[in-house]
Amino acid sequence: MLEENDLSRALVGKYVDTYAFTDGRFEVRWKGQALPYRVFDMDQRVTHAVVTENKWLSAVLAHVK
Repeated sequence: MLEENDLSRALVGKYVDTYAFTDGRFEVRWKGQALPYRVFDMDQRVTHAVVTENKWLSAVLAHVK
């Protein structure tokens, strides 16, 4: 995911170039300029506390309705 800055906000919907080097490095560039990024963790785990807290959501939504 691109880090949010003035340049990355202007690139919404545009193509960027990605480079994976043999030494393990990875770069994202737009017109030759390196862009700051972070790796999105696809294996995120939800804690039991979040699940328990989320169980209250239906009661809150019913109250708001």
